[in-house]
Amino acid sequence: MMKKKIEYCITILLFSVLTFVGCNSGKNVAEVDGEKISKSEFEKKFLLKYNNDYEIAKSKSFDEKKVFLDELINQRLRYMDGLNKKLDTTSEFREKMDIAHDAALTTLVLTKNVIDRNLKKYYDILSYDYLAQHILLELPANPEVPDSVKTYNRAAEIIQRLKNGEDFSELAKKYSNDVTTKNAGGILGYIYSGQTIPSFEYTLFNLNENKYTESPLRTQLGLHIIKLIKKIPHFDSVRVSHILIRDVIKPDGTKDTVASFNQLKTIYDRAQKGEDFAMLAKQFSQDESTKENGGDLGYFKRGTHIPDFDNKAFELEKGMVSGAIRSNIGWHILKVTDKSPFPPFEKIKENIRNRYYFSDFYKIAYSEYIEGLKKKFNLIVKPEAVDLIANSVDTTKIFLVINPRTTFPEDVLNREIATFTGGKVTVRDFVQYISSFSSSATTALNRSNIINLIMASCEKPVLVAEAKLEGLDNSDEYFESLNQYKINAILDIHNRMVIQPLVTLDEKEIEKYYNDNKNQFIATDKGEPKQKTFEESKEEITVKLKGIKLKDVLTFYNSQLRESAKIKINEDALKSAFSE
Repeated sequence: MMKKKIEYCITILLFSVLTFVGCNSGKNVAEVDGEKISKSEFEKKFLLKYNNDYEIAKSKSFDEKKVFLDELINQRLRYMDGLNKKLDTTSEFREKMDIAHDAALTTLVLTKNVIDRNLKKYYDILSYDYLAQHILLELPANPEVPDSVKTYNRAAEIIQRLKNGEDFSELAKKYSNDVTTKNAGGILGYIYSGQTIPSFEYTLFNLNENKYTESPLRTQLGLHIIKLIKKIPHFDSVRVSHILIRDVIKPDGTKDTVASFNQLKTIYDRAQKGEDFAMLAKQFSQDESTKENGGDLGYFKRGTHIPDFDNKAFELEKGMVSGAIRSNIGWHILKVTDKSPFPPFEKIKENIRNRYYFSDFYKIAYSEYIEGLKKKFNLIVKPEAVDLIANSVDTTKIFLVINPRTTFPEDVLNREIATFTGGKVTVRDFVQYISSFSSSATTALNRSNIINLIMASCEKPVLVAEAKLEGLDNSDEYFESLNQYKINAILDIHNRMVIQPLVTLDEKEIEKYYNDNKNQFIATDKGEPKQKTFEESKEEITVKLKGIKLKDVLTFYNSQLRESAKIKINEDALKSAFSE
Protein backbone atom coordinates (compact mmCIF):
# COMPACT_ATOMS: atom_id res chain seq x y z
CA MET A 1 0.00 0.00 0.00
CA MET A 2 1.56 3.26 -1.15
CA LYS A 3 1.14 6.43 0.85
CA LYS A 4 2.09 9.75 -0.71
CA LYS A 5 4.50 11.69 1.40
CA ILE A 6 3.61 15.36 1.64
CA GLU A 7 6.15 17.74 3.12
CA TYR A 8 4.18 20.09 5.32
CA CYS A 9 6.75 21.72 7.58
CA ILE A 10 8.44 25.03 7.05
CA THR A 11 11.56 25.59 9.11
CA ILE A 12 11.54 26.33 12.83
CA LEU A 13 12.91 29.76 11.98
CA LEU A 14 9.81 30.51 9.94
CA PHE A 15 7.57 29.39 12.78
CA SER A 16 9.47 31.49 15.29
CA VAL A 17 8.80 34.55 13.14
CA LEU A 18 5.10 33.84 13.65
CA THR A 19 5.49 35.09 17.18
CA PHE A 20 6.12 38.56 15.84
CA VAL A 21 3.09 38.69 13.58
CA GLY A 22 0.62 41.26 14.82
CA CYS A 23 3.06 42.73 17.32
CA ASN A 24 1.92 46.25 18.20
CA SER A 25 4.36 48.94 19.25
CA GLY A 26 2.97 49.44 22.78
CA LYS A 27 5.26 50.94 25.41
CA ASN A 28 9.00 50.75 24.89
CA VAL A 29 11.03 48.75 27.39
CA ALA A 30 14.32 50.05 26.00
CA GLU A 31 15.89 52.38 23.49
CA VAL A 32 19.29 51.64 21.93
CA ASP A 33 20.87 54.53 20.02
CA GLY A 34 17.40 55.60 18.94
CA GLU A 35 16.28 52.03 18.06
CA LYS A 36 13.25 51.13 20.16
CA ILE A 37 12.49 47.75 21.73
CA SER A 38 8.75 47.74 22.43
CA LYS A 39 7.15 45.95 25.34
CA SER A 40 5.13 43.81 22.95
CA GLU A 41 8.29 42.77 21.07
CA PHE A 42 9.94 41.89 24.38
CA GLU A 43 6.89 39.84 25.41
CA LYS A 44 6.78 37.97 22.11
CA LYS A 45 10.46 37.02 22.30
CA PHE A 46 10.32 36.20 25.99
CA LEU A 47 7.30 33.96 25.34
CA LEU A 48 9.23 32.18 22.60
CA LYS A 49 11.95 31.34 25.11
CA TYR A 50 9.35 29.46 27.17
CA ASN A 51 7.64 27.74 24.22
CA ASN A 52 4.82 30.30 24.16
CA ASP A 53 3.63 29.26 27.62
CA TYR A 54 2.11 32.50 28.88
CA GLU A 55 1.73 31.38 32.49
CA ILE A 56 5.38 30.36 32.79
CA ALA A 57 6.59 33.59 31.17
CA LYS A 58 4.31 35.65 33.42
CA SER A 59 5.66 33.92 36.54
CA LYS A 60 9.28 34.90 35.88
CA SER A 61 10.86 37.48 38.14
CA PHE A 62 11.77 41.03 37.19
CA ASP A 63 15.48 40.11 37.41
CA GLU A 64 14.98 37.26 34.92
CA LYS A 65 13.19 39.62 32.56
CA LYS A 66 15.97 42.17 32.99
CA VAL A 67 18.63 39.58 32.06
CA PHE A 68 16.66 38.68 28.94
CA LEU A 69 16.24 42.34 28.02
CA ASP A 70 20.00 42.84 28.36
CA GLU A 71 20.52 40.06 25.80
CA LEU A 72 18.01 41.70 23.44
CA ILE A 73 19.94 44.95 23.81
CA ASN A 74 23.21 43.13 23.03
CA GLN A 75 21.63 41.59 19.95
CA ARG A 76 20.34 44.98 18.82
CA LEU A 77 23.82 46.48 19.27
CA ARG A 78 25.43 43.69 17.22
CA TYR A 79 22.75 44.16 14.56
CA MET A 80 23.50 47.87 14.35
CA ASP A 81 27.22 47.09 14.30
CA GLY A 82 26.55 44.74 11.37
CA LEU A 83 24.77 47.54 9.51
CA ASN A 84 27.70 49.89 10.19
CA LYS A 85 30.00 47.23 8.73
CA LYS A 86 27.68 47.09 5.68
CA LEU A 87 26.90 43.41 6.13
CA ASP A 88 23.55 44.15 4.47
CA THR A 89 25.41 44.69 1.20
CA THR A 90 26.91 41.19 1.10
CA SER A 91 25.75 38.55 -1.36
CA GLU A 92 24.96 36.24 1.58
CA PHE A 93 22.58 38.81 3.05
CA ARG A 94 20.87 39.35 -0.30
CA GLU A 95 20.44 35.60 -0.71
CA LYS A 96 18.95 35.27 2.78
CA MET A 97 16.52 38.12 2.17
CA ASP A 98 15.48 36.74 -1.22
CA ILE A 99 14.40 33.61 0.63
CA ALA A 100 12.91 35.66 3.48
CA HIS A 101 10.38 37.47 1.26
CA ASP A 102 8.76 34.21 0.20
CA ALA A 103 9.22 32.66 3.64
CA ALA A 104 7.41 35.56 5.33
CA LEU A 105 4.50 35.31 2.89
CA THR A 106 4.36 31.53 3.30
CA THR A 107 4.26 31.89 7.07
CA LEU A 108 1.54 34.54 6.95
CA VAL A 109 -0.75 32.67 4.58
CA LEU A 110 -0.41 29.44 6.57
CA THR A 111 -1.02 31.28 9.82
CA LYS A 112 -4.15 32.90 8.46
CA ASN A 113 -5.67 30.03 6.49
CA VAL A 114 -4.52 26.90 8.30
CA ILE A 115 -3.38 27.63 11.85
CA ASP A 116 -5.75 30.41 12.93
CA ARG A 117 -8.65 28.83 11.07
CA ASN A 118 -8.26 25.50 12.87
CA LEU A 119 -6.84 26.48 16.26
CA LYS A 120 -10.20 26.71 18.03
CA LYS A 121 -11.22 23.30 16.69
CA TYR A 122 -7.94 21.89 17.98
CA TYR A 123 -8.58 23.52 21.37
CA ASP A 124 -12.00 21.84 21.48
CA ILE A 125 -10.29 18.48 20.88
CA LEU A 126 -7.84 19.17 23.72
CA SER A 127 -10.79 19.95 25.99
CA TYR A 128 -11.60 16.25 26.42
CA ASP A 129 -10.11 12.96 27.56
CA TYR A 130 -11.00 10.00 25.37
CA LEU A 131 -11.78 6.51 26.69
CA ALA A 132 -10.35 4.24 24.02
CA GLN A 133 -10.66 0.59 23.11
CA HIS A 134 -8.81 -1.19 20.32
CA ILE A 135 -8.08 -4.46 18.59
CA LEU A 136 -4.48 -4.74 17.41
CA LEU A 137 -3.47 -7.10 14.63
CA GLU A 138 0.32 -7.17 14.54
CA LEU A 139 2.00 -6.53 11.21
CA PRO A 140 5.74 -5.80 10.76
CA ALA A 141 6.97 -2.63 9.08
CA ASN A 142 7.86 -4.42 5.82
CA PRO A 143 5.67 -7.52 5.71
CA GLU A 144 5.62 -10.17 3.02
CA VAL A 145 2.70 -9.64 0.64
CA PRO A 146 0.80 -12.80 1.75
CA ASP A 147 1.10 -11.77 5.42
CA SER A 148 -0.11 -8.25 4.66
CA VAL A 149 -3.11 -9.52 2.67
CA LYS A 150 -3.97 -12.05 5.38
CA THR A 151 -3.87 -9.42 8.14
CA TYR A 152 -5.94 -6.88 6.21
CA ASN A 153 -8.49 -9.58 5.42
CA ARG A 154 -8.68 -10.50 9.11
CA ALA A 155 -9.26 -6.83 10.01
CA ALA A 156 -12.03 -6.58 7.38
CA GLU A 157 -13.63 -9.72 8.77
CA ILE A 158 -13.60 -8.34 12.36
CA ILE A 159 -15.08 -5.03 11.22
CA GLN A 160 -17.85 -6.86 9.39
CA ARG A 161 -18.61 -8.88 12.52
CA LEU A 162 -18.85 -5.62 14.48
CA LYS A 163 -21.30 -4.33 11.89
CA ASN A 164 -23.27 -7.51 12.36
CA GLY A 165 -23.68 -6.65 16.04
CA GLU A 166 -20.93 -8.69 17.73
CA ASP A 167 -19.42 -7.26 20.92
CA PHE A 168 -16.19 -5.26 20.53
CA SER A 169 -14.78 -6.46 23.87
CA GLU A 170 -15.32 -10.13 23.05
CA LEU A 171 -13.67 -9.76 19.65
CA ALA A 172 -10.73 -7.94 21.28
CA LYS A 173 -10.30 -10.78 23.78
CA LYS A 174 -10.30 -13.30 20.96
CA TYR A 175 -8.23 -11.60 18.23
CA SER A 176 -6.19 -8.67 19.62
CA ASN A 177 -2.39 -9.09 19.74
CA ASP A 178 -2.05 -6.38 22.41
CA VAL A 179 -1.32 -8.63 25.38
CA THR A 180 -1.58 -5.75 27.86
CA THR A 181 -5.22 -4.95 26.99
CA LYS A 182 -6.84 -7.97 25.34
CA ASN A 183 -8.02 -9.58 28.59
CA ALA A 184 -9.74 -6.30 29.44
CA GLY A 185 -11.51 -6.29 26.09
CA GLY A 186 -8.97 -3.97 24.47
CA ILE A 187 -9.67 -1.03 26.81
CA LEU A 188 -6.73 1.37 26.81
CA GLY A 189 -8.12 3.78 29.39
CA TYR A 190 -8.45 7.52 28.91
CA ILE A 191 -6.11 9.08 26.39
CA TYR A 192 -5.16 12.73 26.21
CA SER A 193 -3.30 14.46 23.39
CA GLY A 194 0.39 13.59 23.29
CA GLN A 195 0.13 10.27 25.11
CA THR A 196 0.32 7.84 22.20
CA ILE A 197 0.96 7.52 18.44
CA PRO A 198 -0.14 10.76 16.68
CA SER A 199 -2.07 9.00 13.91
CA PHE A 200 -3.85 6.85 16.52
CA GLU A 201 -4.85 9.97 18.44
CA TYR A 202 -6.03 11.76 15.31
CA THR A 203 -8.26 8.83 14.40
CA LEU A 204 -9.58 8.37 17.95
CA PHE A 205 -10.29 12.05 18.56
CA ASN A 206 -12.33 12.30 15.36
CA LEU A 207 -14.65 9.41 16.27
CA ASN A 208 -18.10 9.91 17.75
CA GLU A 209 -18.86 8.26 21.08
CA ASN A 210 -19.58 4.53 20.89
CA LYS A 211 -18.32 4.41 17.28
CA TYR A 212 -15.41 2.45 15.83
CA THR A 213 -13.20 2.80 12.76
CA GLU A 214 -14.73 1.16 9.71
CA SER A 215 -11.31 0.68 8.14
CA PRO A 216 -8.15 -0.32 10.04
CA LEU A 217 -5.49 2.22 10.99
CA ARG A 218 -1.94 1.26 10.03
CA THR A 219 0.80 2.17 12.51
CA GLN A 220 4.28 0.81 13.17
CA LEU A 221 2.66 -1.74 15.50
CA GLY A 222 0.24 -3.15 12.96
CA LEU A 223 -3.45 -2.66 12.18
CA HIS A 224 -5.76 -1.08 14.76
CA ILE A 225 -9.53 -1.17 14.93
CA ILE A 226 -10.34 1.67 17.33
CA LYS A 227 -13.45 2.46 19.31
CA LEU A 228 -14.25 5.62 21.28
CA ILE A 229 -16.30 4.55 24.28
CA LYS A 230 -16.86 8.04 25.64
CA LYS A 231 -15.14 11.34 26.26
CA ILE A 232 -15.11 13.46 29.40
CA PRO A 233 -14.03 17.08 30.01
CA HIS A 234 -10.28 17.41 30.41
CA PHE A 235 -8.89 18.82 33.64
CA ASP A 236 -5.33 20.08 33.86
CA SER A 237 -4.87 18.38 37.22
CA VAL A 238 -6.82 16.98 40.15
CA ARG A 239 -6.18 16.95 43.88
CA VAL A 240 -6.86 13.62 45.52
CA SER A 241 -6.75 12.07 48.98
CA HIS A 242 -6.65 8.31 49.41
CA ILE A 243 -6.84 5.55 51.99
CA LEU A 244 -4.69 2.46 51.44
CA ILE A 245 -5.21 -0.92 53.07
CA ARG A 246 -2.27 -3.18 52.28
CA ASP A 247 -2.73 -6.86 51.52
CA VAL A 248 -2.27 -9.20 54.47
CA ILE A 249 0.66 -11.55 53.86
CA LYS A 250 -0.14 -15.12 54.90
CA PRO A 251 2.43 -17.40 56.59
CA ASP A 252 3.02 -19.15 53.27
CA GLY A 253 3.92 -15.80 51.65
CA THR A 254 0.74 -15.39 49.60
CA LYS A 255 -1.49 -12.31 49.77
CA ASP A 256 -4.87 -12.31 51.46
CA THR A 257 -6.60 -9.78 49.20
CA VAL A 258 -10.04 -10.64 50.58
CA ALA A 259 -9.17 -9.58 54.13
CA SER A 260 -7.73 -6.26 52.98
CA PHE A 261 -10.76 -5.66 50.73
CA ASN A 262 -13.20 -6.32 53.55
CA GLN A 263 -11.34 -3.93 55.84
CA LEU A 264 -11.43 -1.22 53.16
CA LYS A 265 -15.12 -1.89 52.50
CA THR A 266 -15.92 -1.05 56.14
CA ILE A 267 -14.03 2.25 55.85
CA TYR A 268 -15.74 3.03 52.54
CA ASP A 269 -19.18 2.51 54.09
CA ARG A 270 -18.31 4.97 56.86
CA ALA A 271 -17.13 7.55 54.32
CA GLN A 272 -20.34 7.11 52.35
CA LYS A 273 -22.35 7.80 55.50
CA GLY A 274 -20.66 11.18 55.80
CA GLU A 275 -17.69 10.63 58.12
CA ASP A 276 -14.75 12.93 57.48
CA PHE A 277 -12.48 11.33 54.87
CA ALA A 278 -9.32 13.00 56.19
CA MET A 279 -9.99 11.71 59.72
CA LEU A 280 -10.62 8.20 58.37
CA ALA A 281 -7.32 8.38 56.48
CA LYS A 282 -5.43 9.45 59.59
CA GLN A 283 -6.98 6.61 61.56
CA PHE A 284 -6.88 3.73 59.08
CA SER A 285 -4.67 4.43 56.03
CA GLN A 286 -1.54 2.31 55.78
CA ASP A 287 0.23 4.79 53.50
CA GLU A 288 2.60 6.23 56.09
CA SER A 289 3.73 9.04 53.78
CA THR A 290 0.26 10.60 53.47
CA LYS A 291 -1.93 9.46 56.39
CA GLU A 292 -0.99 12.32 58.72
CA ASN A 293 -2.08 14.76 55.99
CA GLY A 294 -5.45 13.06 55.71
CA GLY A 295 -4.30 10.96 52.73
CA ASP A 296 -3.61 14.05 50.59
CA LEU A 297 -1.63 13.20 47.45
CA GLY A 298 -1.65 16.79 46.19
CA TYR A 299 -2.34 17.82 42.61
CA PHE A 300 -1.28 15.53 39.77
CA LYS A 301 -1.77 15.31 36.02
CA ARG A 302 -3.22 12.43 34.04
CA GLY A 303 -0.80 9.54 33.63
CA THR A 304 0.84 9.99 37.04
CA HIS A 305 -0.60 6.88 38.72
CA ILE A 306 -1.71 3.39 37.68
CA PRO A 307 -4.46 3.53 35.01
CA ASP A 308 -7.37 2.47 37.25
CA PHE A 309 -6.42 5.01 39.94
CA ASP A 310 -5.71 7.68 37.35
CA ASN A 311 -8.93 7.16 35.39
CA LYS A 312 -11.11 7.19 38.48
CA ALA A 313 -9.49 10.34 39.85
CA PHE A 314 -10.27 12.28 36.67
CA GLU A 315 -13.73 10.76 36.20
CA LEU A 316 -15.08 11.58 39.68
CA GLU A 317 -16.77 14.86 40.45
CA LYS A 318 -15.19 17.06 43.11
CA GLY A 319 -16.09 15.79 46.59
CA MET A 320 -16.95 12.26 45.47
CA VAL A 321 -15.42 9.09 46.94
CA SER A 322 -14.50 6.16 44.72
CA GLY A 323 -15.16 2.47 45.20
CA ALA A 324 -12.29 0.04 45.80
CA ILE A 325 -9.34 0.34 43.42
CA ARG A 326 -6.80 -2.45 43.19
CA SER A 327 -3.01 -1.90 43.02
CA ASN A 328 -0.08 -4.30 43.41
CA ILE A 329 0.20 -3.48 47.13
CA GLY A 330 -3.42 -3.48 48.22
CA TRP A 331 -6.77 -1.69 47.93
CA HIS A 332 -7.45 2.05 47.76
CA ILE A 333 -10.41 4.36 47.99
CA LEU A 334 -9.93 7.96 46.96
CA LYS A 335 -11.67 11.28 47.27
CA VAL A 336 -11.34 14.10 44.76
CA THR A 337 -10.88 17.31 46.72
CA ASP A 338 -10.25 19.73 43.83
CA LYS A 339 -10.07 19.85 40.04
CA SER A 340 -8.19 22.41 37.92
CA PRO A 341 -10.30 23.11 34.83
CA PHE A 342 -8.88 23.40 31.32
CA PRO A 343 -8.21 27.12 30.72
CA PRO A 344 -10.43 29.08 28.28
CA PHE A 345 -9.31 29.34 24.66
CA GLU A 346 -8.28 33.01 24.71
CA LYS A 347 -5.99 32.40 27.68
CA ILE A 348 -3.99 29.55 26.15
CA LYS A 349 -4.36 29.88 22.40
CA GLU A 350 -0.73 30.99 22.02
CA ASN A 351 0.40 28.07 24.19
CA ILE A 352 -1.35 25.50 22.01
CA ARG A 353 -0.20 27.08 18.74
CA ASN A 354 3.10 25.18 18.95
CA ARG A 355 1.34 21.94 19.79
CA TYR A 356 -1.01 22.32 16.86
CA TYR A 357 1.79 23.14 14.44
CA PHE A 358 3.59 19.88 15.23
CA SER A 359 0.46 17.70 15.39
CA ASP A 360 -1.12 15.38 12.84
CA PHE A 361 -4.08 17.76 12.84
CA TYR A 362 -1.86 20.42 11.27
CA LYS A 363 -0.27 17.94 8.85
CA ILE A 364 -3.63 16.89 7.51
CA ALA A 365 -5.10 20.41 7.44
CA TYR A 366 -1.96 21.60 5.61
CA SER A 367 -2.17 18.76 3.08
CA GLU A 368 -5.80 19.50 2.33
CA TYR A 369 -5.11 23.23 2.02
CA ILE A 370 -2.13 22.80 -0.31
CA GLU A 371 -3.99 20.34 -2.54
CA GLY A 372 -6.83 22.86 -2.79
CA LEU A 373 -4.37 25.59 -3.86
CA LYS A 374 -2.81 23.35 -6.52
CA LYS A 375 -6.26 22.88 -8.05
CA LYS A 376 -7.15 26.56 -7.65
CA PHE A 377 -4.00 27.66 -9.50
CA ASN A 378 -4.19 24.80 -12.00
CA LEU A 379 -0.71 23.49 -11.13
CA ILE A 380 0.65 21.30 -13.93
CA VAL A 381 3.94 19.43 -13.67
CA LYS A 382 5.65 19.23 -17.04
CA PRO A 383 6.00 15.70 -18.43
CA GLU A 384 9.72 16.20 -19.06
CA ALA A 385 10.41 17.43 -15.49
CA VAL A 386 11.34 14.04 -14.04
CA ASP A 387 13.73 13.27 -16.92
CA LEU A 388 15.26 16.74 -16.60
CA ILE A 389 16.08 16.10 -12.92
CA ALA A 390 17.01 12.42 -13.32
CA ASN A 391 19.36 13.10 -16.25
CA SER A 392 21.21 15.78 -14.28
CA VAL A 393 22.05 13.65 -11.23
CA ASP A 394 23.59 10.34 -10.32
CA THR A 395 20.45 8.42 -9.34
CA THR A 396 22.52 5.85 -7.43
CA LYS A 397 23.30 8.50 -4.82
CA ILE A 398 21.41 10.97 -2.63
CA PHE A 399 21.38 14.77 -2.70
CA LEU A 400 23.24 14.89 0.61
CA VAL A 401 26.20 13.32 -1.18
CA ILE A 402 26.05 15.12 -4.52
CA ASN A 403 25.19 18.63 -3.18
CA PRO A 404 22.18 19.88 -5.17
CA ARG A 405 23.45 23.49 -5.20
CA THR A 406 26.42 22.54 -7.40
CA THR A 407 24.87 19.65 -9.32
CA PHE A 408 22.75 21.58 -11.80
CA PRO A 409 24.29 23.98 -14.37
CA GLU A 410 22.87 27.51 -14.61
CA ASP A 411 20.87 26.84 -17.78
CA VAL A 412 19.18 23.83 -16.13
CA LEU A 413 18.43 25.79 -12.93
CA ASN A 414 16.25 28.21 -14.92
CA ARG A 415 14.26 25.48 -16.69
CA GLU A 416 10.58 25.10 -15.84
CA ILE A 417 9.37 21.92 -14.17
CA ALA A 418 5.81 23.10 -13.48
CA THR A 419 3.45 25.95 -14.28
CA PHE A 420 0.46 27.44 -12.50
CA THR A 421 -1.82 30.39 -13.05
CA GLY A 422 0.37 33.47 -12.86
CA GLY A 423 3.64 31.68 -12.16
CA LYS A 424 6.07 28.83 -12.69
CA VAL A 425 8.29 26.45 -10.75
CA THR A 426 11.90 26.03 -11.87
CA VAL A 427 14.72 23.62 -11.11
CA ARG A 428 16.09 26.40 -8.90
CA ASP A 429 12.96 26.16 -6.73
CA PHE A 430 13.45 22.40 -6.62
CA VAL A 431 17.07 22.81 -5.48
CA GLN A 432 16.08 25.40 -2.87
CA TYR A 433 13.49 23.00 -1.49
CA ILE A 434 15.99 20.11 -1.31
CA SER A 435 18.53 22.35 0.40
CA SER A 436 15.97 23.46 3.01
CA PHE A 437 14.83 20.01 4.15
CA SER A 438 17.42 17.56 5.43
CA SER A 439 14.97 14.66 5.08
CA SER A 440 14.71 15.38 1.35
CA ALA A 441 18.48 15.42 0.98
CA THR A 442 18.63 11.81 2.18
CA THR A 443 15.90 10.54 -0.15
CA ALA A 444 16.88 7.91 -2.74
CA LEU A 445 16.79 9.44 -6.23
CA ASN A 446 14.51 6.96 -7.97
CA ARG A 447 11.82 8.26 -10.32
CA SER A 448 9.00 7.83 -7.81
CA ASN A 449 10.81 9.90 -5.18
CA ILE A 450 11.83 12.54 -7.70
CA ILE A 451 8.14 12.97 -8.62
CA ASN A 452 7.24 13.42 -4.93
CA LEU A 453 10.07 15.92 -4.42
CA ILE A 454 9.00 17.92 -7.48
CA MET A 455 5.42 18.07 -6.16
CA ALA A 456 6.67 19.15 -2.73
CA SER A 457 8.87 21.86 -4.27
CA CYS A 458 5.76 23.34 -5.95
CA GLU A 459 4.11 24.03 -2.60
CA LYS A 460 5.92 27.23 -1.64
CA PRO A 461 5.39 28.96 -5.01
CA VAL A 462 1.62 28.41 -4.90
CA LEU A 463 1.50 29.48 -1.24
CA VAL A 464 3.31 32.70 -2.17
CA ALA A 465 0.91 33.22 -5.08
CA GLU A 466 -2.08 32.85 -2.74
CA ALA A 467 -0.52 35.22 -0.20
CA LYS A 468 -0.06 37.89 -2.86
CA LEU A 469 -3.59 37.31 -4.17
CA GLU A 470 -4.87 38.01 -0.64
CA GLY A 471 -2.74 41.17 -0.40
CA LEU A 472 -0.56 39.88 2.42
CA ASP A 473 2.54 41.33 0.72
CA ASN A 474 1.24 44.80 1.60
CA SER A 475 0.31 44.06 5.21
CA ASP A 476 1.98 45.46 8.33
CA GLU A 477 2.61 41.90 9.47
CA TYR A 478 4.59 41.17 6.31
CA PHE A 479 6.89 44.17 6.69
CA GLU A 480 7.34 43.46 10.39
CA SER A 481 8.24 39.84 9.63
CA LEU A 482 10.77 40.98 7.03
CA ASN A 483 12.34 43.26 9.60
CA GLN A 484 12.77 40.33 11.97
CA TYR A 485 14.27 38.24 9.19
CA LYS A 486 16.65 41.10 8.46
CA ILE A 487 17.75 41.29 12.11
CA ASN A 488 18.24 37.52 12.28
CA ALA A 489 20.18 37.48 9.00
CA ILE A 490 22.53 40.29 10.06
CA LEU A 491 23.13 38.66 13.46
CA ASP A 492 23.91 35.34 11.79
CA ILE A 493 26.37 36.89 9.35
CA HIS A 494 27.86 39.10 12.07
CA ASN A 495 28.49 36.07 14.26
CA ARG A 496 30.24 34.20 11.44
CA MET A 497 32.20 37.06 9.88
CA VAL A 498 32.97 39.28 12.89
CA ILE A 499 32.73 37.35 16.16
CA GLN A 500 34.01 33.88 15.28
CA PRO A 501 37.25 35.08 13.63
CA LEU A 502 38.14 36.67 16.98
CA VAL A 503 38.19 33.20 18.56
CA THR A 504 41.76 31.98 18.22
CA LEU A 505 43.54 28.93 19.61
CA ASP A 506 47.14 27.82 19.47
CA GLU A 507 48.59 24.34 19.77
CA LYS A 508 49.91 24.96 23.27
CA GLU A 509 46.46 25.83 24.66
CA ILE A 510 44.99 22.67 23.18
CA GLU A 511 47.83 20.50 24.47
CA LYS A 512 47.64 22.04 27.95
CA TYR A 513 43.91 21.31 28.15
CA TYR A 514 44.61 17.72 27.11
CA ASN A 515 47.32 17.25 29.77
CA ASP A 516 45.16 18.83 32.48
CA ASN A 517 42.08 16.77 31.62
CA LYS A 518 43.33 13.42 30.34
CA ASN A 519 40.68 11.56 32.29
CA GLN A 520 38.04 13.09 30.01
CA PHE A 521 39.51 11.43 26.92
CA ILE A 522 39.06 7.72 27.37
CA ALA A 523 38.08 5.28 24.64
CA THR A 524 36.96 1.65 24.89
CA ASP A 525 39.07 -1.00 23.21
CA LYS A 526 37.63 -4.54 23.30
CA GLY A 527 35.70 -3.65 26.41
CA GLU A 528 38.72 -2.17 28.16
CA PRO A 529 39.27 1.57 28.85
CA LYS A 530 42.09 3.10 26.82
CA GLN A 531 43.65 6.55 27.06
CA LYS A 532 43.16 8.56 23.85
CA THR A 533 46.28 10.15 22.40
CA PHE A 534 46.58 13.91 22.00
CA GLU A 535 46.05 13.63 18.24
CA GLU A 536 42.94 11.52 18.75
CA SER A 537 41.55 14.12 21.18
CA LYS A 538 42.66 17.27 19.40
CA GLU A 539 39.51 17.92 17.34
CA GLU A 540 37.19 17.37 20.31
CA ILE A 541 39.26 19.74 22.49
CA THR A 542 39.34 22.40 19.76
CA VAL A 543 35.53 22.42 19.49
CA LYS A 544 35.16 22.60 23.28
CA LEU A 545 37.69 25.41 23.78
CA LYS A 546 36.29 27.43 20.88
CA GLY A 547 32.84 27.21 22.49
CA ILE A 548 34.25 28.50 25.79
CA LYS A 549 36.23 31.26 24.10
CA LEU A 550 33.29 32.27 21.93
CA LYS A 551 31.28 33.14 25.06
CA ASP A 552 34.18 35.22 26.40
CA VAL A 553 34.70 37.00 23.08
CA LEU A 554 30.98 37.73 22.80
CA THR A 555 30.87 39.13 26.33
CA PHE A 556 33.86 41.39 25.63
CA TYR A 557 32.49 42.52 22.26
CA ASN A 558 29.10 43.36 23.79
CA SER A 559 30.77 45.38 26.53
CA GLN A 560 32.75 47.37 23.94
CA LEU A 561 29.60 48.16 21.98
CA ARG A 562 27.78 49.20 25.16
CA GLU A 563 30.53 51.69 26.12
CA SER A 564 29.75 53.95 23.18
CA ALA A 565 26.00 53.30 22.99
CA LYS A 566 23.16 55.36 24.40
CA ILE A 567 20.91 52.89 26.20
CA LYS A 568 17.71 53.78 28.02
CA ILE A 569 15.75 51.15 29.97
CA ASN A 570 12.15 51.78 31.00
CA GLU A 571 11.89 49.66 34.15
CA ASP A 572 8.23 50.53 34.70
CA ALA A 573 7.34 49.21 31.24
CA LEU A 574 9.45 46.09 31.85
CA LYS A 575 7.75 45.46 35.20
CA SER A 576 4.34 45.73 33.54
CA ALA A 577 5.18 43.04 30.96
CA PHE A 578 2.54 40.27 30.98
CA SER A 579 0.38 42.24 33.40
CA GLU A 580 -2.19 43.45 30.88
